[in-house]
Formats: sequence, C-alpha cells, structure tokens
Amino acid sequence: MSWGKQTVVGIFSRSGAEEHLWLVNALNDITGICPKSFVITNSNASAFRDAVYTSTFAILYHSMNRGRLNITDMTDSLYDEELQFLFITLGKDKVVVIADDLVDSSDNAKDNILRSQPTIGLMARDIFLFSRVDKTVDKIMISKMTHIKEIITAASGKRSTKASTCVRVISHVVTLVPLRLACSDPSPKNLCLLFACTMASLWLRRHMRLPVSSTSLSLVTYGTAIICVGNALPNPSLRNWAFAISWAAASLGLLRNKFFIPHIPAGLRLSETYIVPAGVVTILSIYQPDWPHILLSHCTSMLKKQKGEINQNEPIGFAR
Repeated sequence: MSWGKQTVVGIFSRSGAEEHLWLVNALNDITGICPKSFVITNSNASAFRDAVYTSTFAILYHSMNRGRLNITDMTDSLYDEELQFLFITLGKDKVVVIADDLVDSSDNAKDNILRSQPTIGLMARDIFLFSRVDKTVDKIMISKMTHIKEIITAASGKRSTKASTCVRVISHVVTLVPLRLACSDPSPKNLCLLFACTMASLWLRRHMRLPVSSTSLSLVTYGTAIICVGNALPNPSLRNWAFAISWAAASLGLLRNKFFIPHIPAGLRLSETYIVPAGVVTILSIYQPDWPHILLSHCTSMLKKQKGEINQNEPIGFAR
C-alpha cells in the first residue's frame, strides 16, 4: 500500500490531470508523500477501485471549471458512488475533499456546501476550498497545505504495526483453539464452533483492514450462503431456512449498489452488518439446535397472552 516509506496519496477527479497539477506539485514538496493522480470516467470503475486499494490516503478533487459544485447529494452529482467507496475502503479519516476554482472560498461558503451536501461531512475528514486568488497568495496556500499535510500524516500513522500484530495474534488464537477441539473431537458442535470462530477471526481482520482478509471473508460468506441455501432446498426446515436466510442476507448486500457488483469483496463491505445476525444464528444453533421452534413457541405464547389481556380489558356491556 505504500511506496517504500512514503504515504501514497491518491488524487481522484473527473477533471483532467492538468487542472490539479498544482496540487500534485504542492504534495510533491512534502517529504514522505507520494501523490498519484487518477482521472475518473464512466467506464473505468474497476481501475478506480484498484487505484484506491493502492492508496494510503485519498483526495477527491473537484473543479468549478466543470460548471457546478455538484459533488454529492444533488441532481446529477458527480461523485456519490466514488465518495462512498473511498469512505468504505479507507475510512473517513483518510479522505478529504478539495473544491477548486471557486469565487468564494470563505468559511461561510464551506458551511453552505456542508449543509447542502451533508454526505461530504459524513464520509470525508474535511473539505478545503481554493479560489483562483488563493493559489496566487503564498500565505494562504502554505496555511491550507499545512493543514492538509497534518491530516494526511495523522491518518497515515493511525494504525500502528503493534496494533496490527495484536489483531493477527488474537485472530489466530480465536481460530486455533476451536481447531484443536475439532481435531480431537470432530463432533457437529465442535465443527460449528470452529466455523463460527473462523468467521469472527476473518471479520476482526477485515475490520482492521489487514491484507487478504477482505477477500477471504467474502469467499467464506458467499460460500456459506450457497451451502446453506443448497441444504435448505432439499431439506426444508425452520432451522435450515434460518441458516439460509441469515447468510444469504450477509452475501446479498452486494446488490445494494450496482457500483460494487463486479467486485465481490467491495460488495461484502456494504453487508458486514448482516454478518452479525448470521453469526448469532450460527451460535444459537450450536448450543440450542431446536431454537427456531422454541422462539416460535415463545412468540406464539406471548401473542396469545397479550390477546387474552386485551379481551379481559374490554368493557362489559350492560343489558337494558
């Protein structure tokens, strides 16, 4: 993800590279930062994703030379999907937005942009405004570029090697302990426990964005969904369909945004929330295989009880 000891800063824009050449030059003057320009088009989504994966930090650049300040949350917005992908892949703290060639680059203008396009504030660390006049005043440029440098430096050093090492150790322990149990006693309970712990380990590694974990988690999730659905079709039972539906939900988050369909791991990033209920279903099935019937019976009992209380509280009519 980095070139030597440098921080790779991807500059992503629909404007031509020559329009933000000044930004590339300004970043090149900062020790330890390696800027890489990428021009977004309607047909290079796959290349865009690859460029994001090789970046440590991202700058989403927009120039008013394109006519409008329609970055996101507007009719014909230019960067809705790209900003979302940067946020999901790198995290909010590693994304900033630059709006260039403005007439007004004041704090009031910035506040108006954040009010009218709130997704910027939700998915990016900050937005920086540059007017044509700003770029001719050294004091203004130095002030704004210093702030950008501080954000890049802070974000790049956020996840230490120690933290990554600890996560690796924990994830391996979480998997190896149940693996030993399953090898000594390959009972269905121990095998299910091994599977659940493996998923927890992969999710933890993915959450810390360790290498390869996203792809592994994707393949395991999609594979599990296929197996569960394949098992539920010839053997339809409440328990089997509970497995199938929960894991299918974890995998079908891919369809929530067509921008992510070509790339399985990216699709999974939208559906990680659904892994939690799928994991709960798996753990329940380990310790209480008949849990669907117990839950259904409990819900039915509660409904009958509630219905009985309603009937008791109804006023009794008086005969005339």
